[in-house]
Amino acid sequence: MVGWVAFGLCRDEGSTPDSAEVWAIYVAPRSWSSGVGRMLWHRSQARMLEQGFKTVSAWVFTQNARAIKFYRAAGFAPDLSSVKEFELGGRQLREIRYAQALE
Repeated sequence: MVGWVAFGLCRDEGSTPDSAEVWAIYVAPRSWSSGVGRMLWHRSQARMLEQGFKTVSAWVFTQNARAIKFYRAAGFAPDLSSVKEFELGGRQLREIRYAQALE
């Protein structure tokens, strides 16, 4: 196995029942830039549509340039009003929600 995606109902407060969330997407580093992530995303997108979802979001660390590039290329846009900051393991981290309508 070189990658996987976990998604389901959006966990954000106030989200609607037709809103999905990508909880995690992982591709083994040896398979980066090979198209695996894109294939995983397209299959997940199809499954979300089959399940009746109309929108999808994903929380991304603002420090993760590779993930941001991936989500932007997949059609996601940042929700600048959604930035969250928190401390984890003694480090200050920041996340932002990326979202898109499903087609």
